[in-house]
Amino acid sequence: MNCKVLIELVERVKECYDIALPTITLYLMEKCIGRVNVAKKLRVSERTARKTISRLIEKRILVKSYDTCIDPSIASSIGEISSIELSSNRFLTILYVEDDILELVDKYTVALRDYVLIMVKDPRALEIIGYYDGHVIVMPGVPSEYRSQYMKLLENISWRNKSVFIIWRKYRDYFSEASLLYGLYRVCLERIDRDK
Repeated sequence: MNCKVLIELVERVKECYDIALPTITLYLMEKCIGRVNVAKKLRVSERTARKTISRLIEKRILVKSYDTCIDPSIASSIGEISSIELSSNRFLTILYVEDDILELVDKYTVALRDYVLIMVKDPRALEIIGYYDGHVIVMPGVPSEYRSQYMKLLENISWRNKSVFIIWRKYRDYFSEASLLYGLYRVCLERIDRDK
């Protein structure tokens, strides 16, 4: 994923991003899922799920055939996002990205953290933000005495591609991943504003 794709996606759901992004994340991870299951997994009412799904179909992010599924072109342009449990109460979210996003994460880690926390609405939820550049794991701003503790947590992860990651203290299915997408979207917008 790159900034252009992310900005185009979020701009399409701007009026309801707080529920649309977790729904999109759910569909990215599940591919096809019905309204009732969306409501259960996101812990929202069926009415909210129905309304959000209808908007996403209208915006051509989801497609309806026998089941409701993420549009394959959207899924391939966003790429893979996943979360795993590292230890009790610690989760890792990984999003595979292109170089433009890695550069932004390196330069604007603090801004990214702030935007993620705005979406999560809990200042204690996030523990660390970092990225894998294809060769090494980078944790901007993390003192070396703490870096080794995080490296131990991440040692068994098989990094396939360049990616951004977050280690969470408080993880919420689909909403945590969505907050990473939102944070990256905002940092991408800031870069565009700076370049003007």
